[in-house]
Amino acid sequence: MDLNTLIELDELKSINYGGITPMYLHNDHRYCLPLLYEAQSQNNVPKPINLILFDAHHDLAYPNSELLTKLHQMRLDGFSFEELLLVCKDQLRQDDSDWIYAGMELGMIDNLVSFGVQFDEPDRKPKYEDQTGYEHTLHVLCCTPGQLLGYQGSLSDVARQNELRSLWNLFQWELVPQEGFQFSNERAKIWLNIDLDCFVINWQDYLFPWPDEVFVDRFEIPSDYWSTNGWTGKQFFQKLFETSGLLTIAREPSYCGGEEKTNEVFNKVNHYLFDNSLQIVAFDGR
Repeated sequence: MDLNTLIELDELKSINYGGITPMYLHNDHRYCLPLLYEAQSQNNVPKPINLILFDAHHDLAYPNSELLTKLHQMRLDGFSFEELLLVCKDQLRQDDSDWIYAGMELGMIDNLVSFGVQFDEPDRKPKYEDQTGYEHTLHVLCCTPGQLLGYQGSLSDVARQNELRSLWNLFQWELVPQEGFQFSNERAKIWLNIDLDCFVINWQDYLFPWPDEVFVDRFEIPSDYWSTNGWTGKQFFQKLFETSGLLTIAREPSYCGGEEKTNEVFNKVNHYLFDNSLQIVAFDGR
């Protein structure tokens, strides 16, 4: 088995963006783990890797005890692409809610920053200790970056720097005296992972793609706060993209209101975050 298996199983496609690879579009979020496996196997990204996620859901459900035991043994023994794919297909939850902890248990994912989470658990812990005893840091944020760059935002609030430093360190987002925040020139590669349902409004029984005004407000309006003056959510996102060694986009049509709305969301994300430069092409087996 290889990535070609995901063409039929998960409608895997490649994304072209100025020759930058690897970038993938697929359906069910849990199948991002085989994509990460391939990138790590080819040494395109570090193992484990910090995960930067845009998602309406936290996806931090605990795997059941039987699965935890299996994941731990897989990590100890080493595992193949085929073994991982079968876990994703047959043992991870079909609602795609437990793949992050599974990736941590397998030694693939290090720490997490998740933007745009609408459905969270208030008593969820900020750390996760896997079965090897390693502790992973979890930053689950209900806002997108543009909202966090302003006054008292988690990306701007110097008064809370002791509390927020671990978050900033994951981005290598630094406060430069007399200049404000900027990214370090030397940054480790990250995994940038997008679930399109992050950009959907859930109201009663309806799902609506974000109107254009929401994208403009969240990504195009610059901060006027002194420590982040001039920064926009789009600029912050693009800096994350520059640092990514892998980009995966999960369509999740069931959570976006169906195929037509999912395509609309993708087109808007492409427009507002990538300047209409993403091109979807058939996966060619590489």
